[in-house]
Amino acid sequence: MCGRPGYVSCTLHANSPDSAAHLAGLTTKFEDVCISQTIINAIHSIVTFPLLYPSAYRGGILKSESMSGILLYGPPGTGKTLLCKAVAKQCNTHMLQITSASVQNKWVGETEKYIKAIFSLARRLGPCIVFIDEVDALFRNRNGSYGSSYQSSMVICSPQEMDGLQSSGTNKENGIIVIGCTNRPYDLDDAVLRRLPRRLLVDLPRFEEREIEHSRTSGIITALLRDEELDGVDISEIARRTKLFSGSDLKHLCVAAALASVQEMHDTISGTKNKSENVGDSSVVSESPDLPPRILCPRHFAAAFGQVSSSCSDDMSSVRLLRKWAGTFASGLNSGAVQGTCISTDLVAICPIHPWDRS
Repeated sequence: MCGRPGYVSCTLHANSPDSAAHLAGLTTKFEDVCISQTIINAIHSIVTFPLLYPSAYRGGILKSESMSGILLYGPPGTGKTLLCKAVAKQCNTHMLQITSASVQNKWVGETEKYIKAIFSLARRLGPCIVFIDEVDALFRNRNGSYGSSYQSSMVICSPQEMDGLQSSGTNKENGIIVIGCTNRPYDLDDAVLRRLPRRLLVDLPRFEEREIEHSRTSGIITALLRDEELDGVDISEIARRTKLFSGSDLKHLCVAAALASVQEMHDTISGTKNKSENVGDSSVVSESPDLPPRILCPRHFAAAFGQVSSSCSDDMSSVRLLRKWAGTFASGLNSGAVQGTCISTDLVAICPIHPWDRS
């Protein structure tokens, strides 16, 4: 159970033969994550530097105190989970992934036992990162209508394991860090929120993060299309048209453009623009010749824009709530994202304006 450092998925149910399983094949690095360098630096200072420079953490306040947890929050598809994969790959430490399905149980008291077992395992594997994806699904605010005695018991148990009377010193000694990811930080319970003091807004990518090379990484669109042959494609124009797109939306847009190119080549070879009735004919597929090398043109992206749109809602209510919450609870490096709101019926105009996107 205490093998080489890596990414571990907790499966602690009684019908599971093992308490943990290693997930091999992670290739994500920090260089592959197109996120603000300030956020990556924050991850380094809390997670990576204690392993690289242990002597710097043996004196002063860092000898007895530590940053117990990190909360990554933001719109869906902005790279929160991808960033945690990079942490697991490059920090040379164990990581336990926790989801609601891996700990919740229909029997009273069993969920609390699973949570306690996870942190006990983390202390044995230490240094270890406990990664809680969609943390709001597990630790929702007890003051809301969702609250119940079962939910309250689970929420009480987790903060005690994160930073309780006995666990606080033990977690510090064993190098336990909790990283939570959520799209709805305003639904988190106050006790859990207090245990995640470093709160980082992973927002929609800025123009330069979508387009050009900056720092050590390439823009998202540039990185996605690095292995594609382009003919007349203006990446800057694509970046300008995708202001409300998340990283995941940009990925699907580029995939849709590549699929449009394949469809176009298929239609050209088959001599017709509509062969959908022959898709299920195995003889047609087996006898089709190889397609020429794929070349992406502006018309393919025009077709892709007709198929893929931003995953943000039309009224942007979720983004508004996120940035309003960021202005109250987030770390100071993110507070600028809530400044400036232009009210209009236009989809772009009703989005809270980033300081970097002002015209």
